[in-house]
Amino acid sequence: MRQQIVRFWGLTNSRKLLFLFLFVFITTKVSAQQSDKDILNTKLSQYFDLLSNENYVEMMDYVYPKVFTIVPKEEMIKAFEEVLDGMKFAFSDMEIQWIEPVFSEDFQLVKYLSRIEIVLISEDVKSSIVLNSMAAYFENEDGFSNLEVDTDNFKISGNMGKYILAISEDEYPGWYFMEFDQDNPQLLNLLLSSDLIESVKKRISAEK
Repeated sequence: MRQQIVRFWGLTNSRKLLFLFLFVFITTKVSAQQSDKDILNTKLSQYFDLLSNENYVEMMDYVYPKVFTIVPKEEMIKAFEEVLDGMKFAFSDMEIQWIEPVFSEDFQLVKYLSRIEIVLISEDVKSSIVLNSMAAYFENEDGFSNLEVDTDNFKISGNMGKYILAISEDEYPGWYFMEFDQDNPQLLNLLLSSDLIESVKKRISAEK
């Protein structure tokens, strides 16, 4: 197990792909009675609760359905179970900073902040190699800041700021969400139109 975890954190492409699934895809169906911000606050909290509780099966109900045309649901569940085995994730202080339409009213861009804590709990993965590999990953990943590494307790914590795209399409009635990660243009191009991608990039650039 330890060798598998070390190999995972040492391989950029595999690590990026699976952690893309960890933070990137969030989806839900909603009613019209609540405000968008209330809906997103509630549903994002539910998603992160499911992740923290390792309930990956129910968590798949929050995944933007189009992603399953690329990676089957069963494979994604298996990836979560294998990669996150022996680790405990916790999210807190979830805050949605703003919600704005992009491209059309059917697409809403969300900027959110959260605190993330990861603890290595299994003896199979408790090692300085795994801990340092994870720390290096987060240090080089956009959206993560104030990283703290507790070597005595095999724990990493830090702030996470991400952009999420809320989507309502005729093919998938209701609102669905996915993280907009500009470091993964190939995946974005598989899921979104080029006009939509450029519209989101323009809004993100305006904030910087």
